[in-house]
Amino acid sequence: PNAMADYGAIQRVSTEKIEGLFDDTARKIRISGITNGSIWITVGAVLIWYSTIIAGTCSAPQLHVVYLGIGIADCFYGCLGLASAANAEAPADLLQHTILHLKYKGEGRDEESQHQIEQVHQEVKPYAAHAIVTCCGSCICFITVLYLFVWGSS
Repeated sequence: PNAMADYGAIQRVSTEKIEGLFDDTARKIRISGITNGSIWITVGAVLIWYSTIIAGTCSAPQLHVVYLGIGIADCFYGCLGLASAANAEAPADLLQHTILHLKYKGEGRDEESQHQIEQVHQEVKPYAAHAIVTCCGSCICFITVLYLFVWGSS
């Protein structure tokens, strides 16, 4: 029942209006990726710099390695954010095609609905590879940071 209400709301919006909603989405995703990446790279650079200072002032020898490792992982994570910013159009396009598919399907325009699904299938393949690399890289970064925290505190 709730899905049918959503179809009705989508049907009342013109195709041009839906396409217009996503004109700015890629730019917002790009800005988010650049901001996120820049923050993580800055944090990583500060941690790497701090690892050079803490080595001479701390009695725990592994603390230098902990800060260095976390800084490198943060810089790598920031690079993943910047790479995501470069591919910002893909998620916006996928969302647009999906919403247009729902609109056309709800209006009984099966041929146009099928065309939107075909567009999603064409565009998702290269984006999926990028998303898998980003997700795996993020997991590696977080596991590395977690390991270094546990190892450094022991």
